[in-house]
Amino acid sequence: EIHAERVSLLELLAETKSAGGEEASEMEEEIKQELVDLDEQSTALSHKFLHSLVPLINPDDLQDLTALDAVIDIRAGTGGDEACLFAAELMASYEATARAGGGDDSGYGAKSWEVEVLSVSRTDLGGIKEASLVVSSSKGGGGGYNSFDSHQQ
Repeated sequence: EIHAERVSLLELLAETKSAGGEEASEMEEEIKQELVDLDEQSTALSHKFLHSLVPLINPDDLQDLTALDAVIDIRAGTGGDEACLFAAELMASYEATARAGGGDDSGYGAKSWEVEVLSVSRTDLGGIKEASLVVSSSKGGGGGYNSFDSHQQ
């Protein structure tokens, strides 16, 4: 809605500039002010949208998390028991991927991720309504999945 209004104002501004005259310059100033107001509204909406996407974490737990940690929230969508079963498969996949090795005994090449289940709400059929996981590097940044081994060429 804001985008459509902004596009409309930009078109009106272009038409007003081409018309010229004193009345057009007054209208041009009003249009520019409306564009500034729309940009402010857009910025506020962007911040609100971002905060709705970021999961809420207990402030007491923040000191335990590092920049290498990821919090994963899984929630079953619409679809009843099938959605809950899919959410359980998804959680199992995340856990298996994070815990998978693949490196040598010294840890080179290994993903080295640890998984901590913060909360899980299971159904009678073994599905999951919702779950929260923390995936973190057990090496404190060294030898992680995305790092390169300096001793190999």
